[in-house]
Amino acid sequence: GIGAVIGAGGDGNAWSGTVAVVIAILAIIAGKSIVHQIYLDQLHEFRNTYQAAIEESDPLEFFTETDAIWNIADDIVYERLESNTKITWPDPSMSLGEALWPEDYPQDIINETNERWTAMSQAEQDEYRIAIAEDAMSQSDAVYEALDEVLESNSSVLDNLSPFDALWAFLALGAAWQFGNGGFSED
Repeated sequence: GIGAVIGAGGDGNAWSGTVAVVIAILAIIAGKSIVHQIYLDQLHEFRNTYQAAIEESDPLEFFTETDAIWNIADDIVYERLESNTKITWPDPSMSLGEALWPEDYPQDIINETNERWTAMSQAEQDEYRIAIAEDAMSQSDAVYEALDEVLESNSSVLDNLSPFDALWAFLALGAAWQFGNGGFSED
């Protein structure tokens, strides 16, 4: 609006107000489009980086021995929950979702976990780790699908408009008209 008044030689009128509104509309569209494209580029980069990391990883490096042992402990907890066996956590406020191996698990679960792990041969331990890693990697398909859905549902700038955008556009266009029309002059 101020630029339109300056362009009109300091004499704001309906034409300079109209020019100010058109420029404001173009600026809003350009700004929204640029921010939208940056957002989509970041999502694509995240998806591609995540996918490359999963595809390039070795299952035995991806899922360590500690991860496998921790998984066995979780399996034991699930088995006990299914059979309604009481679990006495060292910290009464602890739950399976918060437990980290081994300090957070009850001693009897730690003992049973270690017994199950050491009862496996090295080949069985590796097979177990690979099976769990492949299961975790297959779950990454759900992450890809979710990211693809987000990318697809946000393919247009119009998909990201909200009522607040209408409010800000209304205020911006009103201010552009007022300044461009000379409505804020001291006259």
